[in-house]
Amino acid sequence: MKNFTIFLYHDIRTGDSMVDRESPGNSPYILDSESFRSQMRCLSKSGFSVVSLAELVQSLREHGDFEHPSICLTFDDGHVSNFTHAFPILREFGYIACFFLTVNEIGARQGLSWDQVRSMSQEGMEIGSHGLAHVPMSSLNDRELINQLRTSKQTLEDGLGKRIRFFSSPTGYPDARLGRLAKNLGYDAVCVGPVAPGRKASDLFALTRIDVKRGLKMQSFIHLAAGKRLAMLYHRGKEESLFWAKRCLGLRGYESVRETVITGKSGISVSIGRLSSSRPLLDEPKAVSH
Repeated sequence: MKNFTIFLYHDIRTGDSMVDRESPGNSPYILDSESFRSQMRCLSKSGFSVVSLAELVQSLREHGDFEHPSICLTFDDGHVSNFTHAFPILREFGYIACFFLTVNEIGARQGLSWDQVRSMSQEGMEIGSHGLAHVPMSSLNDRELINQLRTSKQTLEDGLGKRIRFFSSPTGYPDARLGRLAKNLGYDAVCVGPVAPGRKASDLFALTRIDVKRGLKMQSFIHLAAGKRLAMLYHRGKEESLFWAKRCLGLRGYESVRETVITGKSGISVSIGRLSSSRPLLDEPKAVSH
């Protein structure tokens, strides 16, 4: 059993009023800033070792695991709240997180600006790629997938003057090609969703994560952080149910059912978490602001 846990966050905001304005599909991914601070305080007081993704990858390469329970913090999408709310709290506790950015959302209305991304990078936060557009990698052909991996990496490297080592799969949908192509294009590791069928926990190109959603009780958070078997099995069971629902229904079929359950409306909808069908599959990267 692995001795590390990678937590996945999205938006960190203040108060429920901001959450209430979001669509039902997005609201589970928005965590109140005080809840996030309480979780970080819990990790600090409980003596967990919070490591960077680079440290985690190095340890897995050299030892295959950690001697003591260790935690890695990651954020997907690049919402502006990562800078305004999460970043100050991380600095308060001296923690490093890896922020995976959707490149074409940098500078968008709710996205991080290039100045904010550079500021976090200069303060020691890790920056990774979340692709050009927020689309499931399994929906792309090989040429499109390579473009997402290569162009997003190059754009971030041009904007930050640093090598981009890590990639996070948008929506967490597993894709058998992703790890191989990412490795060939110069990435050191790939983070995916909670389920990666047929892959070892220590597989650097299919690192599974625990999605921290709104409403997660502190006791459950502690048990997940500690890798408690029952808590992990319960969480994994829920996520595997979703995985097989997606596999059996197909991506569009699953999204249609999910939209109906959440909103009570029928019809096909490609909208999960931060995914929006209005975003093209193959966007050209926006110009980097220097």
